[in-house]
Amino acid sequence: MAFEVIRSDAKYRCRTFAVRQDVVRLPDGRTTQWDIVEHVGAVTILPLDGEGRILFVRQYRHACGENLLELPAGTLGIGEPPEVCAAREVREETGMTARRLEKLGEFFLAPGYSTEYRCQSTPADRI
Repeated sequence: MAFEVIRSDAKYRCRTFAVRQDVVRLPDGRTTQWDIVEHVGAVTILPLDGEGRILFVRQYRHACGENLLELPAGTLGIGEPPEVCAAREVREETGMTARRLEKLGEFFLAPGYSTEYRCQSTPADRI
């Protein structure tokens, strides 16, 4: 027996994500409820300057109440290719333009509760 979604209800929607609540029948026949964050996807960029140094950005993150040092990143627009988003975000967040982007990989960010899928890239010829 596989996992079976019995019911799925939309609970909340905002600009960058939505939350749904699924009732799921487990392979052993029991049922459980999972809350899932639906996300359109995002990119993270590992920008390198001409000397091979990684560029970080400092941003206030309200959820933690702190300014954090982060890699440039951003949420994909609907139907937006990851490389377009990566080029835009590195420009917006660092003020620099990537000569060329190289995909490093992709993965689900937090598959236990979110559909957010991350594409990682770096400027191959540096900024």
